[in-house]
Amino acid sequence: MRLILLACVSAAPSLAAGLRVIGAGMGRTGTDSLRHALDALGVGPTYHMIELLGISDTQTRPVSPLEMLGLAPGHNDLWAEANANISKGVAPDFSAIMDGYGSTVDFPSAAFWPELLKAYPEAKVVYTFRDPHALHRSISGAWCRLIGSGSLLDRLVAKISFMRPYGMRNLRMHEAMAEGTARLLGIPGFTWVRACEDEVYAVAAFEAWDAKVRASVPSHQLLVFETGKHGYKELAHFLGVKEPAEPYPHTNSRSEFFAIIAIFRTLAALTVGVPCALAWCVLRRGRGGKPKRA
Repeated sequence: MRLILLACVSAAPSLAAGLRVIGAGMGRTGTDSLRHALDALGVGPTYHMIELLGISDTQTRPVSPLEMLGLAPGHNDLWAEANANISKGVAPDFSAIMDGYGSTVDFPSAAFWPELLKAYPEAKVVYTFRDPHALHRSISGAWCRLIGSGSLLDRLVAKISFMRPYGMRNLRMHEAMAEGTARLLGIPGFTWVRACEDEVYAVAAFEAWDAKVRASVPSHQLLVFETGKHGYKELAHFLGVKEPAEPYPHTNSRSEFFAIIAIFRTLAALTVGVPCALAWCVLRRGRGGKPKRA
């Protein structure tokens, strides 16, 4: 009996052996909703950009305070390293990033879906699709504001954020993500800031992305998924798992994203305000210690 149990355990699929699902859709195409859905379907835990921000609710990867302060290496550095290896023609090792995860969606992994699929050839690909013009409106009101686009305040907050130790590492990850996207689309010098500010440029990139996914991924491995139109039925059938009874999740709306923007603004204010307050206290104390003139 013991030998039979051991044989059954060894025959069961192991998440540690590799990814089962790769998300090829860009951010703001329903990727966070997909994250929740994949977890509910039992093919998670699912990797997402929030893993880099230390606010994941899966607790798959405990993020140390030193990593969040930028005082210790973390996943920002691993993505930058993976991109550097790809640029040099060296096959990237995604195992350190994906250890413990069964699926991955959203950026930064979406910018590297071809390399991820090459590393995990048995994985299925879920491509969350959205109308290019609607997608541009969505990113312009959301994460574009965090990377140096948007209002004057948004640009100032981004500059301050990228000056902090964590921000410097995060900026290198974003640069790697842009390079990965440029390589994917065949658009040298592609930048997400320009895509945020130039709708024509962005739509052309989104259409090139769409064509690349549909032409490159074998049809039996690909599900083109439109949030709002498709749900658990299509996703569960594609993955070969049981469809849950609860409604398909809808998360991370633009209004919910404002909470993240507020966090970045608060951190930027503290980055500038705390040193200024300390300097003011030191100067005031120094002046107070001087003897008064007669």
